[in-house]
Amino acid sequence: MKTSNKILLGFFMLIFAAPVLLFMGFRSKIKKGEFTVTRTDANGQFTRKGAIKPYKVVKVAGPFMPEVFSCYIIPAGTASYAYTNYGYDDSINLQQKGDTLLVTYEHVNLSTNNNSDSYTNLSVNLYLPEINNVIIQGAGVFIDSMNARTDTAVYFSLKKWAKLTLGKFGSSTTVSAAVTENPGNSVPDSIINRLLSTEKSTGRFNKLNIIATDSYVDFGMHAWMKDLNLNLHGNSTIELNGNSRIEQLTGFISDSAIVKANWKNIRRLATLTGK
Repeated sequence: MKTSNKILLGFFMLIFAAPVLLFMGFRSKIKKGEFTVTRTDANGQFTRKGAIKPYKVVKVAGPFMPEVFSCYIIPAGTASYAYTNYGYDDSINLQQKGDTLLVTYEHVNLSTNNNSDSYTNLSVNLYLPEINNVIIQGAGVFIDSMNARTDTAVYFSLKKWAKLTLGKFGSSTTVSAAVTENPGNSVPDSIINRLLSTEKSTGRFNKLNIIATDSYVDFGMHAWMKDLNLNLHGNSTIELNGNSRIEQLTGFISDSAIVKANWKNIRRLATLTGK
């Protein structure tokens, strides 16, 4: 083959190979979380998705109004995020500092009225395989279920008018099954038939440690907690749905805290006051 033909063949191979190599490079960076995938719809809304690197602490920070910035933590096999930004300015910043995943609402309030109406309501979904430490400041976090080991304790720290909502959405069911038992006697009349009921909830939480200062804690109807250590300081509020459940309860509730619950739960939470 002539030298000129070799050069021409190499040129065409480079042209066709370059897009493939470029795509593979971007794909690798996207998996590592170095780039995000962005899709724009007809209304100019930006949907951003990306991978999340290994973390130990999740910190969600908002403008001190939990109804403005919300974060939904959803169990998943791998860590990633997704959110829609309503406008051309990206007001959500996700970054990882050391072992901390930091999710921040960075919208600049240009209005003279410092209230929720002067902010754009935004939310972000965090798809996480597990959580151990969650810090919430001036934002709202919703968790309906967890992919946690049975012996794993989860620590929550709430400050600056933060809000934590557990088990608000999901389902709770009672499954009944017929069980046949024989107490050991071979006589057929000794066989006992009974109905065994098993209760299930999508919002089962094993060990929770919640420390809230001037913040709001909300337990929905599907929040079934096995071991809860609850500490409410300052002007905090605790709200319990009548169908929520707490097996073991310890902690502290300040005299200035507000309790919203039925009479049964109010009497139980009263044991945590005056300490």
